[in-house]
Amino acid sequence: MTDLFNIGSSALLSYKRALDTVGHNIANATTPGYSRQSVEFAAREGTGSGGGFFGSGVITLGVSRQRDPFGSDRLISSLSSLGQASAVASIGGSVDRLLSDEATGLGGPLRDFLGAVEALTADPTSATAREVFVSSAQSLAFQFQQMSSGLSDKADELDLRIDATVDEINGLSGEVARLNTQIVQALGEFGGQPPNDLLDRRDELVRQLSARIGVSTVEQDDGALNVFAAGGQALVLGAEVGRLSTGPSRYGAEGGIEVLLAGAGGSVTVTNRLSGGNLGGYLEARRSIIDPAQGELGRLAAAVSTLANAQQAAGVDLLGQTGAPLFTAPQAVELANLNNSGSATLSASLADVGALTGRDYVMRFDGADWELRDTVSGQVVPLGGAGTVADPFAAEGLSLVVGGIPDAGDSFLVRSTATVAADMRVSLPGPAGVAAAAPVIARADTANGGSAAPGLTVVDGANPALTNTVSIAFVSDTSYTVDGAGPFAYSPGTPIAANGWELNLDGIPLAGDEFTVAPTLPDSGDNSNARALLAGLQGGFFDGGATSVQAAHAQLLSRTGASVQRADLQQSAFSAIVERDRSDLESVSGVNLDEEAADLLRFEQAYQAAARIIATADTLFQTVLNAVGRA
Repeated sequence: MTDLFNIGSSALLSYKRALDTVGHNIANATTPGYSRQSVEFAAREGTGSGGGFFGSGVITLGVSRQRDPFGSDRLISSLSSLGQASAVASIGGSVDRLLSDEATGLGGPLRDFLGAVEALTADPTSATAREVFVSSAQSLAFQFQQMSSGLSDKADELDLRIDATVDEINGLSGEVARLNTQIVQALGEFGGQPPNDLLDRRDELVRQLSARIGVSTVEQDDGALNVFAAGGQALVLGAEVGRLSTGPSRYGAEGGIEVLLAGAGGSVTVTNRLSGGNLGGYLEARRSIIDPAQGELGRLAAAVSTLANAQQAAGVDLLGQTGAPLFTAPQAVELANLNNSGSATLSASLADVGALTGRDYVMRFDGADWELRDTVSGQVVPLGGAGTVADPFAAEGLSLVVGGIPDAGDSFLVRSTATVAADMRVSLPGPAGVAAAAPVIARADTANGGSAAPGLTVVDGANPALTNTVSIAFVSDTSYTVDGAGPFAYSPGTPIAANGWELNLDGIPLAGDEFTVAPTLPDSGDNSNARALLAGLQGGFFDGGATSVQAAHAQLLSRTGASVQRADLQQSAFSAIVERDRSDLESVSGVNLDEEAADLLRFEQAYQAAARIIATADTLFQTVLNAVGRA
């Protein structure tokens, strides 16, 4: 009877624990990260006798979590990928709208400027045409400034998001470390029995962490969980937290915000080693969308400024004077590493705007030589020249002059065009300064008998004899003299060249025909220089003359749009993967209320049966007592 009572008591206690566990499951059916728990039963060791072993009841070994560790790892990975794709899609979408929108984009002002140049060629002496030309140049420069400011605002917003995400990562890492301490303590106090609810909470925190930064985990023997960033940086080591922070780059605030990791020897920059999650997405968006867009925008501004200024210098204005620059000259920016220990200096300038890539570079001294690296690809860019004033380093449209005495490791950040659009301004004093005419003009003598009409092209505006008056006389249909010198053979279609200009004759000259090349007079109606500007803006400028300014603008929109579309597709794909992985994990770990209801009924009946065993044992015991009492 005592054995029967003990058996019933063990069953009653075990089923009570099972009912408690079922109730706990039902209560947490909607708790994020909760894993279904179940009581593990085992039969007590039986009592042996000559008649065999007789059972002595049931014991509970513990409460286990229904968990799929591989499914959990898959979900952590997919959450990290989704976080990164979502961040890139969000930032990239806003940049794409800024660049491509008709109201905020560059397409309209660029077309208007080209239209104003075309109108100027039609009537170069028109005050209205000149005013429209200057006004359209101002509108174009203003739009470049506004777009650059918009991209800078996006970059500032991105820095704020990075800063906020770093704070969230630190908070979650701290919570994981705190739970590590509680879990290790609980395991030690209760004989290694797992504190399931604490473990669930820690797993959920790791999943939240993975949505913000790519992570991997390693469980220690004592039950603590170490968490590492995708680049291998320790975020949590037992109860210790590797705290991230943000700050200006080694090149100062203009070099952008960096992510730092605190260590025993101080904080180290880990920006380029982080990936995954929102933080990885923000860093990727800055690296692959915002910075390239800012650089490409500056490259376009540099092209327009350079073309217009060069053509202004090649022509004369209404007063007959050499044209002044239309726009401020584009400038590169060089930033010294704040940790440089030597006395090295670097001066960067734009030598060949058509060869610019719009990228940023790091110029570093390795102890023996200077090397230039692309900040995005990390590839070494070949350097030509010696780096002196007389023979500068030349690379991808840049001219680089180094001075002072560098120490090994000294470096500079070179931003080739990142600030050009923001600095673009119209510097021409007024419409009269528009140099629509060439500095020299060709005229045919009114007495000419042939059909040849002169067309003059300036090929060397720096030639000191460019504006000298030159007389060309045909002594026969196939030969001519230049200021009496000659004769020289003439072949139709071959230009007559002198003093930095080329004279092309459209038609057939005859003996006795004369042509004069002379300086352009004030108030000239010549449009040669305006036509040359229009041809330059519409013709090839980048990529060795293969890509025009408008085509380069279209490429910027296309590249940005493609990046955003790729991020959108990745976001959709990873959303589906996350849902699948979450569903797979829920199928193992999730609480099924129908199943819990069935268990509730089953354990309730078992509990009642166990109570009946105790009641039966009590009846039998009372029967014995009564029999002994009557005796």
